[in-house]
Amino acid sequence: MTARFHVFGSILNLVQPRTRISITSSSCILSDSHYHRQSFPLPPNMDANLQYVEDLDLTESERPMFNVLKATLQYPAKAEAKSTKLAHDFNFFYETSEEGIESLWEIWFLILDIATCVPPGHEWQDSLLKSLDMVRRQEQPIHELTGCDEG
Repeated sequence: MTARFHVFGSILNLVQPRTRISITSSSCILSDSHYHRQSFPLPPNMDANLQYVEDLDLTESERPMFNVLKATLQYPAKAEAKSTKLAHDFNFFYETSEEGIESLWEIWFLILDIATCVPPGHEWQDSLLKSLDMVRRQEQPIHELTGCDEG
C-alpha cells in the first residue's frame, strides 16, 4: 500500500468511518451518505505540484489554509518538523473557525486535495501522514479542543 492510500485512510478514519473510496488510474472518488461525492485527480507524473489546488475555486477560509499548508510543505525542514507544524495548523484552523465542526470538512477535503498532488514516495507524503497521526493521537478529539459538542 502506498503512502497516498495511507493518507486517504488516515483522513477517512478521522472524518467519517463509513466513507467509501473508489480509486481508478486517474482519480480517487470519495462518497458517503451525508456529504456530496467528491473526485480527486491523481497526478500524472512524480513531481509534487500543487497547481491543481491553486486553481481550485477555494472559499474565503480555504485559500489562507492552503497557503499555510503549502508554505509548510515547501519549507526546507525535516519531515518530522513539518508534521508537527501541520498538526498544529490543523488544530489552529479548527480552533479559530467560527463554523464549528463544519470547518473540519473544509480542512480534511483541502488535505485530500493536497495529498492527490503528491506522488507516492515523496517526502511530503510522510509529513502529511505523520501530521494526521499526531492529530489522531491527541489526548482530546479535535472537536473537543474548543468545547464544541457537535458531531
